Amino acid sequence: MPLQILIKKLFAIETQLAVNGEEAVLKFKKEYSNDCKCPSRGYIFIFMDLQMPVKDGFDASREILAMTAAGSEPDFCRIVALTSYTSEEVR
Repeated sequence: MPLQILIKKLFAIETQLAVNGEEAVLKFKKEYSNDCKCPSRGYIFIFMDLQMPVKDGFDASREILAMTAAGSEPDFCRIVALTSYTSEEVR
């Protein structure tokens, strides 16, 4: 069962999916720039795949953390890094 479906089923939390690191950064930026400026805007958790196309999870996480560090209010978003190496080269 995909993580997105499991989270919704177990915790009744709505989720969003980004297909690459660049899309993840853009989605976060859109939510984080919400006019309310409350600490709970945006995302509470981000499950970040480290091996993504376009922009990997390392770079995407750095950009997201830089956005939250520049803010004047506390940030409650946490990034959980996940990855799966399935190629024969890694084994």
